[in-house]
Amino acid sequence: MRRSIILLSLLSFLSTQLFGGEKRQTPLVQREIVQVSAGGSEAKFLAHSTFALFAGAPSQLPSRVFPALPSINYAASGPWKIGITATVFWVGEPPTPDDPGNLVSAWDGNWSESARYQSAFYVALPYNDVANGHTKPEAKNIIPWFKQAYVRDGQSVLKNHWVAVRKGARVCYAQWEDVGPFQVDHWQYVFGNERPHPNKNQDAGIDVSPAVKEYLGMSGIDSCDWRFVSESEIAQGPWKAHEKAGNLTRVAPKRTVAWLQQGRRRSSIEP
Repeated sequence: MRRSIILLSLLSFLSTQLFGGEKRQTPLVQREIVQVSAGGSEAKFLAHSTFALFAGAPSQLPSRVFPALPSINYAASGPWKIGITATVFWVGEPPTPDDPGNLVSAWDGNWSESARYQSAFYVALPYNDVANGHTKPEAKNIIPWFKQAYVRDGQSVLKNHWVAVRKGARVCYAQWEDVGPFQVDHWQYVFGNERPHPNKNQDAGIDVSPAVKEYLGMSGIDSCDWRFVSESEIAQGPWKAHEKAGNLTRVAPKRTVAWLQQGRRRSSIEP
């Protein structure tokens, strides 16, 4: 009998520990919607044929968790932009009442002097990655080679980047040296899939130097195709006609002119 009482007491104690007493609950984790934004706008990912551009994305995340912007690491080349109107400009072009001229560039206050040490093949495109001495906030998300080229705040990663320009079956290569025509912030065209904004020069979307114009046999306002290229894609040609002068690299004008004179018999055809 005593043994039965002890056994019942033990079972009662175990029952209380297992099923009775105050119930313990695992606290619920509250979740709330955190909107990831870029430039103050509602965010979403945009995918298109040129480059994937980050504009932000709404996400359901635990509260007080803030995701980092995605790291975009694209190659320095891109697809062709077809049928773009091109106009001609040149370094040292004097200002007029309707045009500020080209004594300086968007990135070089002494361009007229610096141009002596640059290729005669250059272009301008309508986006500037620097404003008021600082790199624009969106630049790191829209420029495919930003991560590889970034040095410091306020230093352009666009200047000197190579571009292929095509007219018919002929292709030449030029460096991005200035901003224009007309626009300075149209990244949706330069790095996206938009067309150039309407303008008085037949909706021009690229300015080319006289050397580019002559090599491709273009008129003052003409249609062309263009795309970004990496240095490994650049064929030999007058765009690489430089000679060393001490520690500086100077454009070799005689060699450039010789190439241009042979231009009708030479061609660089991209695959």
